[in-house]
Amino acid sequence: MMQIAADSFFARLMNRTRALDPSARADYLNTDKELEEVHASTAQEGQTTAPHADDDINLHFVVLVVVDNQLYELDGRKPFPVCHGPASKESILQDAARAISEMISHDTEELHFSVIALSRPTN
Repeated sequence: MMQIAADSFFARLMNRTRALDPSARADYLNTDKELEEVHASTAQEGQTTAPHADDDINLHFVVLVVVDNQLYELDGRKPFPVCHGPASKESILQDAARAISEMISHDTEELHFSVIALSRPTN
């Protein structure tokens, strides 16, 4: 398991939000100045030059989740969740791979994408 340094930003964030319900936690994340500062400073790091905040870019995050045995795509740039069909918690990896393959097939020339899975330990 990953250890978080007690004096780190993440430790402070977890301590400040641990007792909050999801709605209050979202409000906190939306207004936290330290999070905004950390994001701004780390966005300038890396191997490529970060785009200007006002640039029109086609880079963003989406999440795939299983709700009521259906795989949904949540994309803040779309007006509503997109259902990608049947899914389960046990088969989400295969279900997500199917949906991602379908998304990629719409623009086979696009090479700017990556996939990250967040999960609980299996043991």
